[in-house]
Amino acid sequence: MGIQNIYVLRSDGTLIFSKDYHSIKEDAVVVSGFLSAIDTFAKSIGAGKQVQKIITDEFQFVGKSSKKYGIKYVVICDKDDSTEQVESLLTSMNKSFLIKYNKLLNSKNPYVDMDQFKDWSKNLDKLIEKSDLSSFSTVVSKTMKDLKNIFKKIEDL
Repeated sequence: MGIQNIYVLRSDGTLIFSKDYHSIKEDAVVVSGFLSAIDTFAKSIGAGKQVQKIITDEFQFVGKSSKKYGIKYVVICDKDDSTEQVESLLTSMNKSFLIKYNKLLNSKNPYVDMDQFKDWSKNLDKLIEKSDLSSFSTVVSKTMKDLKNIFKKIEDL
């Protein structure tokens, strides 16, 4: 339900931050390599500069890049989650990350130590709690949808 994983990557595809929220427990470096390869493939066939969304049977991968630094944010969430809500979260994530690390990102070697980005996790958790994609909101939304379907079936009888 809701957000499964979040990844933050440099413009070259190198992972700088990741967080698992639910069931998908994959090696974050492998996932970031996959996401980077998809972007590279899309560019090579002339399909645009970046892939913004991938949908599977169960999940969707939604991404957004910062214009100034080329940092890419990717959220893996349930297939039925609202893309608009995920994109809104991605925008908030970008703002939060750039505000917190602005000085560092403008330094000579901002990516010397990737551990320096770990403390953004608390900021990220707050953003997710505020979003409609938190686990509680997702459960309530799904329950309401299920109830509507049940009542519709009852009406059809």
